[in-house]
Amino acid sequence: MGSPMDKWNRSIVDELTPQADDIIMDSKHLYSCFYQTDLEFILKQLRIETILVTGVTTSICVETTIRDAFHRDYRCILVDDCTWERTREMEMASRAVISMNFGYLTSSQNLLKALKV
Repeated sequence: MGSPMDKWNRSIVDELTPQADDIIMDSKHLYSCFYQTDLEFILKQLRIETILVTGVTTSICVETTIRDAFHRDYRCILVDDCTWERTREMEMASRAVISMNFGYLTSSQNLLKALKV
């Protein structure tokens, strides 16, 4: 039996408890969510054209996933207050790269307004 630490970095917080029909991907191995996963297959099956991206380490995992998605013709939106980075400077640099080249930025508040939640 594994240690409780085996899943410390991939636990789902209570506020985001999956619903019965939610798809859970538990197979990300490297920086991009597209690398050796079923993500693209699932998005194509669901005819998804726009993805909302959040996550940890904006300059690495988040930015790499957005770059991969952009090169696969997805419209990418970074929910910029739902990301984390080691330093403010690195966060700002990634936001600039993403907004100038690969996608759009919005806040969770603006997103909820647009979705009328």
